[in-house]
Amino acid sequence: MPLHHVNFHTLDSKPIFENDAYHEAIRRLIRDVLRARRILCLAWEVMPTHVHMIVEDFVDMPLPTVIKTVKGITAHDFLGPVHE
Repeated sequence: MPLHHVNFHTLDSKPIFENDAYHEAIRRLIRDVLRARRILCLAWEVMPTHVHMIVEDFVDMPLPTVIKTVKGITAHDFLGPVHE
């Protein structure tokens, strides 16, 4: 299966993840989502304004689904208390 370089940015590319607590929170959330959803991610890194990932897709989980899953769950869990 092919490998893909994926990155996604914070709103307006603000350096949200310079804050140590936010940086650690998003790292934990990404790690948990990848593990729980069994997404093969060979490498990933959190930068101040974005996240880089090297992911593999599968027939039952194409790249758009992988991206939607990781971004959707991490954003919901990261921002959840703010919006509830």
